[in-house]
Amino acid sequence: MSEFKKPYIEYNSPKDNIERDETPQHSLELIVDGKVIGAAELTYQSKPFPFYHLNDLYIDFEEQGQGYGSLIMDKVEEFLLKRKKAGVLSDAINLDSPARGMYERRGWQAVPGEITIYAFNIPKSTNINQLTKYYSRQTHLLDREGYQAKLDSGEVVEL
Repeated sequence: MSEFKKPYIEYNSPKDNIERDETPQHSLELIVDGKVIGAAELTYQSKPFPFYHLNDLYIDFEEQGQGYGSLIMDKVEEFLLKRKKAGVLSDAINLDSPARGMYERRGWQAVPGEITIYAFNIPKSTNINQLTKYYSRQTHLLDREGYQAKLDSGEVVEL
């Protein structure tokens, strides 16, 4: 009989991920019994105000429904609050998704006029409407000229 271990979250910095030949972003990996069964990946954005874009959030299909999504979201929100930054989630919540209620109960707010963009921990000095059409204006990290130049020169980029 195998011994089951308690699930835990492992944080990887952008520098750690570069060393692992992965996209240079913050990642939180959910590990159960030595296997990564889910993750959240966050990229820092400075416009229209400083925030972290939650690029990817997943739990392996066969592991869903066991509370792992809430566990990883606890860590994502802790990450955002510790850094005193907002979080933006795009294209992850469909109108008919059962997860929609989870995000809303946790304090993620729908961006007015957007079906699939939610924000968390928005600063009081910021208007959530600034995120309208955000996703269509976004430039992917690896497509940014300055970032690509630093990568090409071999300079390690800490986000």
